[in-house]
Amino acid sequence: PRQAVTPPSTYVPSRGYTRVNARNASTREFVSSLSSDKRFGFTAIFGEDNDGFRGYAKWDLVKRRLDSTVFYRDGELGGEPMLVRSGEYGDERIYVGSYLYNQDEDKSYFALYDGETGGQVCR
Repeated sequence: PRQAVTPPSTYVPSRGYTRVNARNASTREFVSSLSSDKRFGFTAIFGEDNDGFRGYAKWDLVKRRLDSTVFYRDGELGGEPMLVRSGEYGDERIYVGSYLYNQDEDKSYFALYDGETGGQVCR
């Protein structure tokens, strides 16, 4: 699994989108609906060819900035990220779930990622 990375970003409030440096070092604009926690929100990241979601972005809603991004494996497209909570109030863990479609295998999976680190927990 890919590790979360923190690329530089620029929020453009008048246009309603954020510019994020993508994996290939090109600047891309990403827009998506928000799945949010009390502090963090998660949005899907469109692929280079607008053929589907290639990962998700984690937003710090308090600091109002991009926190990190997670990209799915090559050849995989995902759905909107879903926030999953586990544990008791005050001692909750946050996970991010997404359905993934592997184009090479022609199979679909559900993947669960750690909401703090971005590491894949299970598939």
